Amino acid sequence: MAHTNCGCTKTEYQRSCADLIGPNAALEDNHHPPHVDEDIFTTLNGGIYFVKFDLSEAYLQVEVEPGYREYLTIGVYINLPDFYSE
Repeated sequence: MAHTNCGCTKTEYQRSCADLIGPNAALEDNHHPPHVDEDIFTTLNGGIYFVKFDLSEAYLQVEVEPGYREYLTIGVYINLPDFYSE
């Protein structure tokens, strides 16, 4: 790793600095296409075993019927944006 200068004084909080150009160059890119919801539901069709899916980061990628979209909002302190409005 290359040397990086960090100017920290005694009155400031402790900082750690690193130059990550070397490790980033060694990483391999894995480009996997996202799963299509039709493929997931086709695979699960007729299944007898069920699991709980963590869709906390994938909720914007699943198609939802228009009648239920009003219930899927994200609560923030300013307003409730509807991410499924057309």
